Amino acid sequence: MLDALLIDDDQKSLDLMLSLLENYCPDIIVSGYAKDFLTAEALIKNTQPDILLLETEISDGSAFVFLDNIAATAEAELVFVTAFEKHAVKAYEYNVAGYLVKPLNARKLQLAIKKADNNIVQKRYIQRVSNMDSATLNPLEQRLALPMTNVVSFLTINEIVYCKAKGAYTEIHTYDKRVLTVTQSIKEYEKLLPEIFFCRVHHSYIVNINCIRNFYKGRGGYLELNNGMTIEVSARRKVEFLARFGIR
Repeated sequence: MLDALLIDDDQKSLDLMLSLLENYCPDIIVSGYAKDFLTAEALIKNTQPDILLLETEISDGSAFVFLDNIAATAEAELVFVTAFEKHAVKAYEYNVAGYLVKPLNARKLQLAIKKADNNIVQKRYIQRVSNMDSATLNPLEQRLALPMTNVVSFLTINEIVYCKAKGAYTEIHTYDKRVLTVTQSIKEYEKLLPEIFFCRVHHSYIVNINCIRNFYKGRGGYLELNNGMTIEVSARRKVEFLARFGIR
């Protein structure tokens, strides 16, 4: 069974989604619904749903801004159920399981839920494999399975220079200048990567500390990496970052 959270400010749309899920998607349990993004954020933190079914625009803002703001706390699969065709291209930047234009169709909803379910199964399998590796290998020799849109790539942890959040997915930047866009949030990699070698320095960045050349002071400051890349350090994370090196 999978938990779903519905986000829409139109009661008729919510009622229809509830009815179709109940009648055509028996493996889905609706854990709640919200008519605004503020309420939705609180529900996500409390219930950790597997799937979000959401409108792209509601009374208090844009779903894309909302998703960017909760990227560090939400790992749910996304299905847009919307009155707006114009956001489809933008939506697929967030690796959605479906983009369904109202009026909602039961068959299309079933297909989107099936895709979301498959993605969740894949993520859980990759997590189990990664956990097995962590029990048997030197941390830097661990291999990560990176789920992307059409392929799963494998690389060792010591190949990673930094990770960058991009909406609901993450860019992995490597020593050999590859950029792998994976279908998991940066929060997932904050948990997977060994803390002794990696540090979250900003809500959008995790850095391999072996790749840092200089830290430049400021309100938060910024890092210069060995490859010349600069990365901002947030004021909130600056103290924790410096404390790792015995600096106050």
